[in-house]
Amino acid sequence: MTTSSALIPTDDAPSAAQALTSGLTGESSATWDEEAGTGSIRFREGGPQARLLVRPEGLEVTVEVDEGVQGEGDEGEAREAELERVEELVGTQLARFWASENLVVSWAHEDGTPGSSQGPADGPGEESGSRSAPADPSDEYS
Repeated sequence: MTTSSALIPTDDAPSAAQALTSGLTGESSATWDEEAGTGSIRFREGGPQARLLVRPEGLEVTVEVDEGVQGEGDEGEAREAELERVEELVGTQLARFWASENLVVSWAHEDGTPGSSQGPADGPGEESGSRSAPADPSDEYS
């Protein structure tokens, strides 16, 4: 398994997690337990997943890619590419939803190396400071 984590500093981590989990449709399945402050997103059967945990300092998100990922190159390269794809998907959705906080999502791989980074979400066609629902990511994993 290959993992990457990000701690998103926000005063409203439960809302960020709930928005992320409730905004997913298609082949993704998501759960959110408000009382426990935990949730998960499975992007397809046997595919990558994201685990969500509310902490006092923000929302901790860990993405996981299992062994056996198919793709170009060797299996390790395919897992890394899939991990980056999931980082980008989750990070972009959070940065867009929390644009009013100029949120930046920075990932760190399990070996301590830096992963990708997304945000703040004020790109073309988006008003800085607006909160829009996360886009449907099911196209990424259909």
